[in-house]
Amino acid sequence: MLLIGSTSILGYHMVKLGTGRGLPRVVPVCHMHSKTWTKHCIQVDLDDPQKVAQVVTEHEHMPVVYAHAVCNVNKCEQNRDWAWGVNVDNFARFLDMLPKGRRLVYLSSDHVFGQGGDCDELTMPRPISVYGQSRVAAEKLALARPNSLVIRTSLALGGSHDGKSGHWNWLNHRLKRQLPVTIITDEARTTVWAPEAASRIIHLTHAHVNGMVHLANEFYVTRDHLARELCHIARLEPHLKYDQRASQTYPHLGEVQLVSRRHEGQLLINPLRQLRLHADLKLPIV
Repeated sequence: MLLIGSTSILGYHMVKLGTGRGLPRVVPVCHMHSKTWTKHCIQVDLDDPQKVAQVVTEHEHMPVVYAHAVCNVNKCEQNRDWAWGVNVDNFARFLDMLPKGRRLVYLSSDHVFGQGGDCDELTMPRPISVYGQSRVAAEKLALARPNSLVIRTSLALGGSHDGKSGHWNWLNHRLKRQLPVTIITDEARTTVWAPEAASRIIHLTHAHVNGMVHLANEFYVTRDHLARELCHIARLEPHLKYDQRASQTYPHLGEVQLVSRRHEGQLLINPLRQLRLHADLKLPIV
């Protein structure tokens, strides 16, 4: 399978899984200026839909997983036109050049919900940020074509390609360097184990499943509780600053619990249990 945008937490784990045995090979495509962690990565200007489509054409028998997007909520708020251009307009131009029967999986986010509560595949999106709005618009483009699947994911815990991305590595990186860390107390989200979610995405890419699927489990946790648990597992002093959503300069999700009506979206692994296991066995979180 061809993975467009492989520097996210889930993209990183998909690449790692796809280089082992027993799962389909994952061919990563990353931005031409990105620092790659694998020699197999195809570097291309991801903001040039024609260049990306050319790579897809060269790998004509592979299903496509599209994971490229500006995911920084604050940057999207500050640069709406730029964020919309990358997340929506470029994706639309890419789809115009993608053969209609080509298998497509678009990776989206729980940021499409801003109303809180349990949110399944039939819940109406109500984004509260430019980032969430751009995700909703891109989802509609993907769902309008045949042989396509949209997968929404929530907060994924696991290692990252640069050792400082994602909540787990970000917290470790900043606390070890005595950098400030602010935790929003009135925020809670479904939290998944990144390797398990990545494995499920690979499986769904090659399955006859279309429409919308949420990847979710029973592990719903507040951000302050999660931060304290992660500090304990990593044996870090929890020098944390606490604040609330209302005092932030850009929108933060509230209590959004991603759930799934479909058995394909049901995940089982408790991510904190896995992190504790790795810590006890002195295994790297990768």
